[in-house]
Amino acid sequence: MTDTGVFAIGEKIRVIPVIHGSGSFARVVRQRLLSSPCDCLAVALPPEFQSTVEQGIDYLPILTASCQMETGGVLNMVPIDPCQPLITGIRIARQEGVPRAYIDWSTRCFETRKVAFPDPLALKWLSLEKFDSSLMLFQNPPAPDSQHDKRARWMGYQLHRLELDYKNIVLICSVVDWPWIKDAYDERKSYSPPEPPDSAPRLHALNPGTLFFALTEFPYVTYLYEKNRIEMRSDKDVEVDGVKEILLRARENFIDRHKVRYHNLTSQSFQIFLQYVRNLTLLEGRLTPDLYTLVCAAKQIGGDAFGISVLEAAREYPYQETEQTGLEPLSLGIDKAIVDEQEGHAASAKNRLNETQFEWRTLDLKPQPDIKKREDWKYNWNPHGQCSWPPEDEKIENLNSHVREQSRWLLSHDLARSEKFTSSVKDGLDIRETLRHWYSGDLYVKVIPPSRGK
Repeated sequence: MTDTGVFAIGEKIRVIPVIHGSGSFARVVRQRLLSSPCDCLAVALPPEFQSTVEQGIDYLPILTASCQMETGGVLNMVPIDPCQPLITGIRIARQEGVPRAYIDWSTRCFETRKVAFPDPLALKWLSLEKFDSSLMLFQNPPAPDSQHDKRARWMGYQLHRLELDYKNIVLICSVVDWPWIKDAYDERKSYSPPEPPDSAPRLHALNPGTLFFALTEFPYVTYLYEKNRIEMRSDKDVEVDGVKEILLRARENFIDRHKVRYHNLTSQSFQIFLQYVRNLTLLEGRLTPDLYTLVCAAKQIGGDAFGISVLEAAREYPYQETEQTGLEPLSLGIDKAIVDEQEGHAASAKNRLNETQFEWRTLDLKPQPDIKKREDWKYNWNPHGQCSWPPEDEKIENLNSHVREQSRWLLSHDLARSEKFTSSVKDGLDIRETLRHWYSGDLYVKVIPPSRGK
């Protein structure tokens, strides 16, 4: 069987099994849709979500969410995230004028699933067929008459209907669903009719401060995906380069906020930081770091203040301006959502496009005091205790940093040596040695080894 035949269902249907929320899978979906014929795109979403989801795609790069209130006051949410493979497929199909079919089973109460997937970054070295086929070894068939089983049977039936009108059908579904959809299609299993929902989905604008709870990628990495798309640049290495961009952005915020001239957030410190993050990530069995790993390493390298700067840089999404949409804002939390901020009532929420198992961990960070607390410290201090004058402290600390940097510079230059130029200028051209050997016509370069100690 060829690689393309692995995901074939019949003669007219090709499946692209994906992990929801992965930018790597979104890139694969885009490549396959644009490189192969497709006259109908089928997606694993109920038909009642079609109008609001496609309306939300029109708002991109502003992030929105299609929300449906279920029985019991639970919010069923579909985030319109450009890093979602499903959203990417619908977005490309609309641009190419390809009809879309929403074939998932409608229900009054959607049941979420949490699976410990491997890191999707492995798609840089593995084909989609090898990656998804390896996951079949750990998948159990759905229980009879379970919602998972009903959804697979219904989507298999819907594919038979689409075959009557189209010849090149592409189905985008979860990697957890595609073996059982294929089984239901091949065996022509009986199906249960869908349950009519209690209410129609509504489109909401996402609160910029709570994007962490709607997106699977970092909000800043999602911003880089959209930025590269607008600028028509490749997003092949955004998953890795995004971590470096977050560090640079965090350093800018740190310097602007604290007005420091001398700091230890140099390129050498960042190199140590990235090596430390890599080791922590590999110890956890991942290829890309999570938010906890990044902030924990930043705290240990640059202190609490830099850890907070990394946290704030990772959650930035500059395109998010909810006022331009005119939609009702939605604030999210851990499995919670607040639709009406004036009432402040938090409802339970579930994300249809998030099947990855997460672990929430706590980290102690000492934030900067707010204005009210600063005023309290300014007027309610103990005159008989130790007093500090910030302008004087800053001069003393700056002098200390200046002396330390100059000492390290002198120590490194004491060990400097000159070498004949071969292929690299190393630490710069040594004019003195070059003029001393003017008769030979050779160039000499300086080699300044790193200083020992601090």
